[in-house]
Amino acid sequence: MIDTLYVNGCSWTAGNEIECDPGFKLFIESKGWKLQDPSDPVNWNLVDANNQLVSRVDEHYNTFNWSGRLQRMLKVPKLINDSTGGGSNDRILRTTVKHVMSMPERDRKRTLVVIGWTVSDRSEIYVGNDWHRFNATQSFSSTADRYFLPDETVLKKIDKYQEDYILNVFSDYQRVHNYFQTVYLLSNLLDNLKIKYYFFNALPAWWAAGSSKISCDVDGEFSEQLMWHDSHHKFHARNDTMFKYVNDNKCPPAPYGHPMFQGHEMWANHLLTTIKAKRII
Repeated sequence: MIDTLYVNGCSWTAGNEIECDPGFKLFIESKGWKLQDPSDPVNWNLVDANNQLVSRVDEHYNTFNWSGRLQRMLKVPKLINDSTGGGSNDRILRTTVKHVMSMPERDRKRTLVVIGWTVSDRSEIYVGNDWHRFNATQSFSSTADRYFLPDETVLKKIDKYQEDYILNVFSDYQRVHNYFQTVYLLSNLLDNLKIKYYFFNALPAWWAAGSSKISCDVDGEFSEQLMWHDSHHKFHARNDTMFKYVNDNKCPPAPYGHPMFQGHEMWANHLLTTIKAKRII
C-alpha cells in the first residue's frame, strides 16, 4: 500500500501561476482572504479582512496542481512536493536523493516517487552556504535568494562569471549528456532501494537555451542513451511531455505559459491512466 506520494520537478510540478486561474480567486474569496498587494508581482502574501497575514499563495499550490490532484485520485494520505520554479535536473537529482536516502527502510515500500524532468540548460551552483539556480536563460542575480546572498557586489561578480561561462563554456551537448546521466543514476538508485517510481518530462530536456532548436543532434549523438530511455518501463513516452499534452489539449495558459487548473487536472488524469496501465502500483 502506498501512503506517501513524493514528487519533484520545476515550475510545472510546483504549480507556478496557478494563482492566475479565476478559480483560485474564488478559492481565496471563499475563505475571506485577499492578496496583500495585488499590484506587487513578488508579494504573494494572503491577508484576511483585517489585513492580518494568513498564508502565502504558493502554500496552496498543492491543492490545485497535478500532484495534489494525483494524490487525491490515488487516495494517498501524504504528499511531499519538493519542486521549485526554475529548478534544474541537477537539483531534482540532489534533493530527491537526499530525501530517499533519509527515509527509513520501512517507508520505502509505501512511497511512490513521480519526477517531472525539465529543460537541460538549467543547472545550480553552491555559494553563500546554499544552492542557487544557475540557468542559461536567466541572470544569476535575478534568481538568487537574497537572504543567503544579499551582497550586490558578490551578485555582480557571479553574474560576470555566469556570462563568461555561457559565452565560452556552456554546451548543449554537455547538458543533454548530463540529463541522461541524471535520470540513469536516479532510476538505478530507486530500483536498488525498491522504491516505486515513474518519470516523465514536464518540459523537453532537449530544448536549447532560449529556443526550441538545440545545437546538438540528440537522436544521432545519444542513440544508445535514447534506446535505454525510450524502452524503460517506468518512463513516460519521450515526446508525450506535459508541455505538449496541455497545449495539444488547448488548456488555457497563464500569462507566462504555465498551465492552470484545467491543464493540471488533465495531466493528473493522464498520468494516473498511464501509471495504472503500466502497473507501477
